[in-house]
Amino acid sequence: MDDRTELVFIIFVSTTLASPSREDLQKVTDDHINLYTKAETPDALPILEAPFDISDEVPEDCEIADDCLLLFGLQNIEKVFILLSPALSSG
Repeated sequence: MDDRTELVFIIFVSTTLASPSREDLQKVTDDHINLYTKAETPDALPILEAPFDISDEVPEDCEIADDCLLLFGLQNIEKVFILLSPALSSG
């Protein structure tokens, strides 16, 4: 007989994650406290535009078309009409 000892390693595989350490939990807690703590605002924020009122009404199709023309440019006027009226795009 041989006097050698055999070492057997058993590895358990699990789909669950290991529990976080107390240091990890404390770091997450501190991060959340810092994130949601009210911070002092600067003395003055620069405002480059004068305040103006914004209408809450739904714009008319012609207003949308005018804005689309400015946004897309005049060369894409066909796309504007296709977006606004599916009936125009079928014809």
